[in-house]
Amino acid sequence: MGMRFRDWPLGVKLLVAPGLVMATALAAAMFAYVVFSDLRAATAARTAEMQVSEHRMTTLRLALVKSDLALFRAIIWRGLGTAPEVEASLISAAEAQLAGVATLAEIAAAGVGGSPEAPLVEAVRTETRRYVAAARAALSGSGGARQPPLAEAERRYADADAAVGVWRTFHIDDRQRIESAAEDATRRIATAFVFGACGAFAVGVMLSLLLSRRISASVHNATGALTRLAAGETGVEVVAPDRADEVGRLLQAAVVFKENALALEAAASERAALEARSRAALQEQFDRVAASEQRLRDIAESASDWFWETDAEDRLTMVSGRFFAISGFAREDVVGATRLRFAKSARTQEDAAQWVAYAKDIAAHRPFRNLDYCIQAKDGRVVHIRSNGVPFFDEHGRFGGYRGASSDVTELVDAQREALQSSRLASVGQLAAGIAHEINTPIQYIGDNLRFFETSFGQVGGAIAQVREASAADPALGARVGEILDAADVPYLVEEVPVAVRQSLDGVEHVARIVRSMKEFSHPGSNAKVMTDINRAVESTLIVTTNEWKHTAKVEKHLAEDLPKILCLPADINQVLLNLVVNASHALEGRDAPGLIRVSTRLDDDAVEIRVADNGPGVPEDLRERVFDPFFTTKPVGKGTGQGLAIAMDVVVKKHGGRLSVEETPGGGATFVVRLPVRAEVGGSGDETLDSVRR
Repeated sequence: MGMRFRDWPLGVKLLVAPGLVMATALAAAMFAYVVFSDLRAATAARTAEMQVSEHRMTTLRLALVKSDLALFRAIIWRGLGTAPEVEASLISAAEAQLAGVATLAEIAAAGVGGSPEAPLVEAVRTETRRYVAAARAALSGSGGARQPPLAEAERRYADADAAVGVWRTFHIDDRQRIESAAEDATRRIATAFVFGACGAFAVGVMLSLLLSRRISASVHNATGALTRLAAGETGVEVVAPDRADEVGRLLQAAVVFKENALALEAAASERAALEARSRAALQEQFDRVAASEQRLRDIAESASDWFWETDAEDRLTMVSGRFFAISGFAREDVVGATRLRFAKSARTQEDAAQWVAYAKDIAAHRPFRNLDYCIQAKDGRVVHIRSNGVPFFDEHGRFGGYRGASSDVTELVDAQREALQSSRLASVGQLAAGIAHEINTPIQYIGDNLRFFETSFGQVGGAIAQVREASAADPALGARVGEILDAADVPYLVEEVPVAVRQSLDGVEHVARIVRSMKEFSHPGSNAKVMTDINRAVESTLIVTTNEWKHTAKVEKHLAEDLPKILCLPADINQVLLNLVVNASHALEGRDAPGLIRVSTRLDDDAVEIRVADNGPGVPEDLRERVFDPFFTTKPVGKGTGQGLAIAMDVVVKKHGGRLSVEETPGGGATFVVRLPVRAEVGGSGDETLDSVRR
């Protein structure tokens, strides 16, 4: 049983009218194509025939010209009395050209058959035959009888050429006629195709209008019901359809939609009750979070440190209240600004290098630690701040900024500065007595030996003068000379005076070394790094500290000869070496036998390494991490301040970017290792470097 039209799918219904239009247009196009193809084939065949005929005509005309030229050449050379063999050759060539002309004329006449151009071709063949006969007669003539046959041949050539021209004119007219006929036929076919397509389109539009009216009514009813259901009118009546097309399925969907809407109303009521309960629970949770946040805020406000947060551009977005209490700044002056806005300009290369390192950490999104800088509070005080921070990222891994804590280290900085100054003064005070003692002995050598030299040299001079006088007067005075020399103790003087001179020179040199080392060590430091000879710094330190270790230890030096100069702060490095040597000396006190202090330098890759080792009791492993802490000491009360190694660590690590560590000496004892980079960063003033960081 066939399907009803109303049950057809909408797509099929909508395709009926366009299908008819397309079928009609396709039929018209195929008819036009067949007619046009036949016309094009006929035109092509006629064109091919004309091309063949035109080729024959052109070839024949060219042959006529060549034969006429050959005829003239043969007759002219014969008239000039040329050699018989040349004359025969020219006549033979002319005969060949004439034979070719006759043959081409026959071929042209044979190919036209019963075509319209047949009479013209026959006239060409007739005139060509006459021309060939006249030309041959001209070639066979002799003496005075030559001229009339040649004129006849030229007249026949003109007739033949005129016949070919008439044939060519016919060709041109015939081609134009064929092309004009083809264009007229093409226009007629195109016109018929356009009218057929328009008629098919008009029929298709009428059918489409009829079909759309039948379809749109059903679709309008279905969409109206769905629209009212979507607007919330669940009471609208929807009747199940009795059709199987898309409209029927749309009405069926409306029935299901109504059922779902009724179920949704019931679910919405239940959901509203659930949301009310959820809001109550959420409010309770929010209150607990707010209370917890307030507790954390109270803890942060009461802490001695303060907490902060920055955005991706390093602008402060949150700062706890402790900072405002210390600095006196208002919150609106701080939030939205970077810490560089409040930091004082870097005054040293170390400060500038610290900001450069901070900028690199920020750019690389790395944590930073112990960023020390100064700010000027509202009341004019300079506050030293130490900050630590870690980056944070959102759930997509995008960098969000930094969070961290800062503290006021002003008191610690002041204490370290005072401890450094006190340590230097204490060290210089202890060394002053030793230096005075070291200077005293060489001065005594110089005084005694110079007095001995002064009294003895006069006696030697007088004795020598008397010997000379006696020797010059009488050889018998030799005995007298011996007595004089013995009386003056000349052999003793000759033996002891050089020794005294050497002792005096040694003493003077010793004094010079001590004075030179003291001068170098006590030279006031500066904030600018200079190229420094580390070996010379070690030598100066050992000389200055001689009184500290000469009673407790022997010192061995192993200084690398190829050690390069490095850029550093000489006074600070001298202080580090002094602290390490003095600590080693103190570690060897109380021993029965002198200990050993070994100081060595070497170049290790891109760093200069200084090792100060002793064979004392060493540093226990559980204390090695604490020996560099401020105020930590293992010495008795009053013997040490606990600042020497902390100051050394600060100088080596923070001011020079190096490393300071402690190791166990093979065989017992401790070895302190200082590593200083050979190539330190050389910048301008602190302000200039800080400006580059800001940029």
